Amino acid sequence: MAIDLGGIGKGYALDQLTNLLRKQGLSQALLDFGQSSIWALGAPPDAEGWHLLVQQPDGETVGIITLRDQALSVSGSLGQTFVVNGNRYGHVIDPHSGEPLQRDLLACVIAPSATQAEALSKALLILGEHRGITLLQQFPGVEGLLVEARGQRWMTPGWTAQEVASPQSEEANADQ
Repeated sequence: MAIDLGGIGKGYALDQLTNLLRKQGLSQALLDFGQSSIWALGAPPDAEGWHLLVQQPDGETVGIITLRDQALSVSGSLGQTFVVNGNRYGHVIDPHSGEPLQRDLLACVIAPSATQAEALSKALLILGEHRGITLLQQFPGVEGLLVEARGQRWMTPGWTAQEVASPQSEEANADQ
């Protein structure tokens, strides 16, 4: 048996690197630790924030979000899997049952720190759409989205403020 602190570890490392860059006087950077752990420091020149495409593990687009002085964690319940007796299991374990998650979900959490985003994205996966979204709403500056493989979406009220309109929706609005 092993415990993998990769997600939390990546979040902590991102926070430490961001603090180091700030101490060195850097105010604009996009730090990407494997597309699942991101820190957006400031904004790029001539933009209100960093525009990021969020995708599911199968490549399906979830949306485009804008980050500025925020961290993002993207976690999938079946992102890393293993097969036992012909059954596919995810690497995230539900502490209530001791069983791996089997529901195919993607959790995206934006938070003031990468460590917090990482911890809360795993909690959102485990707790699910009702309890998970309720938990996220208790933390200032935290927004989240949970997407089921079939496309159903649940989100905190402020998540939509982070999203950027897609080119198709902008064209549709221009035609009206």
